[in-house]
Amino acid sequence: MTDNENSKMKTITITTATIDFGDWKLTATGVLGEFWDWRIENYTPALKYSSDYKTREYFDDQEELEKFMWEEVQRINQKYSHCVFEEETEEVENEDYYEEDED
Repeated sequence: MTDNENSKMKTITITTATIDFGDWKLTATGVLGEFWDWRIENYTPALKYSSDYKTREYFDDQEELEKFMWEEVQRINQKYSHCVFEEETEEVENEDYYEEDED
């Protein structure tokens, strides 16, 4: 048995991933390679708005964490944004129209 296996304490590396859009940030903080209660924070400095939640996740590496982060960006954008459609009617020349010659 090694000293680490027999110790109450262990050393961990806490990772913080940030996607920064300038006007808002999304961060995730936790430990890679272990099931961990990741803290996810959505922060908008101009509005002094911050929301956060914890989710128990396992990310093997930074690539998996980054994929999760981009999925969160999409989820947040879809939740707080919407697509607007505008339509207008115009008269244009009908290219399929032709006049028959009357001889």
